[in-house]
This record gives sequence, structure tokens and C-alpha cells, in this order.
Amino acid sequence: MPLEKIAAGKPSDPPKKKQFGQVLEPIRNFLSSQHEQLSKGISVRKALLLDIYMLGPTAEQARPTIIFLCENKTQRQCAHELVRNSKLLDQYPGFRLGESARPLRPTISPQPLVSDGDATVKGE
Repeated sequence: MPLEKIAAGKPSDPPKKKQFGQVLEPIRNFLSSQHEQLSKGISVRKALLLDIYMLGPTAEQARPTIIFLCENKTQRQCAHELVRNSKLLDQYPGFRLGESARPLRPTISPQPLVSDGDATVKGE
């Protein structure tokens, strides 16, 4: 799905947040038990994070998607496949899996590189 067609957001409804937390906990526990499998063939491990986004072509069609975030592609894809093959999500219909090297949204607000007083335009 092209990035420009994704309506991304975080779950904001408190009951949804609670349910989403309940989904992530068994996945984290499962991945912790798969340390050897996740480390196979990887010389330098990177941090592997999980997050949930609402993704879809429109806000109305967005579905909860668990994203595996890791700079190491092999490690990220291994975690994705382990969870997909584990059937952990069978009890949570409608959830999807995805992966990314970086978070899908900035964690802090963008900051200007220069203040208005510092910016000069040539020719003025």
C-alpha cells in the first residue's frame, strides 16, 4: 500500500488502548522466548520494538496493525514471521502485521532549523 494512501493514527479510545495492550503483551512474551531464533545469523542486534497503528486507505477503513520496528531488516522480518506463524493473533480478528525500519510517525514535534531572526534570504 503506497504511503500516501495510508491514513495512520494511534488508537485514542481508552477501551481500544486497553485491548491493544492486551494484544502486545503475549507477542512481547513470545518474542522474548524466541531469543535464539531472533539472533540467528545476526552479528549486531538492533533494538526491536512493537507499536500499533491504525492503517488503511481512509480513517473509516483503517484496521489495527502491529508494526515491528527495527533497523536490522533480517531481525525485523524474522520477528514478523515468527509471530505470523505462531497463530497468536488468531484470537484477535482484524489485526494485521507489518514492519518498518523507522516509526511511522515522528515521536516529537518537528522543530525549525533556524529561528525567524536567523533566516536570511540572498538578494534581500
